[in-house]
Amino acid sequence: MTASPHPLDDLGPTLRSRATGVLVISGFGALWFLLGLAASQTLSAATGALLLCGLLVLLLLAVRLSRRAAALPRSEAARERARHVGRVFGRVNAVQWIAIIATAVILGRLHLDAYTPAAVTLIVGVHFFPLGRLFRNPQHHVTGAFLVAWALVCLALVPRETLQSTTAFGTGAILWVSAVVTLIRGFRLLSRRHASA
Repeated sequence: MTASPHPLDDLGPTLRSRATGVLVISGFGALWFLLGLAASQTLSAATGALLLCGLLVLLLLAVRLSRRAAALPRSEAARERARHVGRVFGRVNAVQWIAIIATAVILGRLHLDAYTPAAVTLIVGVHFFPLGRLFRNPQHHVTGAFLVAWALVCLALVPRETLQSTTAFGTGAILWVSAVVTLIRGFRLLSRRHASA
């Protein structure tokens, strides 16, 4: 991203929204890594500590971005848009969770639990596409595309006995890379905003 697609007065709310997104995907990324460690039987004090440290770094950087963005002006149009975004975001996430729960139940009853993580990754990936449009953030489309592709690759190529751990590690990595990219772009936008002020 070379420039913000939003007016300067809306940069603060945009970056605060993206910082919140980083908090969410960092947390879910950590849960995916935790699942991968458990499924591969490599969860230990050492691997758990490394996971916790990585999560804390991402969370602290997201909080820092949010606080710096909060100092920027916020237009009345941005406030109204935030209300609209909140309503649509709630609906998108409700559909996502209904799909995840239904898929997990169906696969469980069919004794296909090993395929649940890949199916969930596919659902999560698809849900990033409407969010990309809603938040005017093309990076969500990239994240969604990687998640969908990763789920399909795992379903097609990964042996059933390692499907859960492989899917989980890859999904966690995609989410954390997305978080890092969002943070880097957010801080760059802040720097450009201050330089042009």
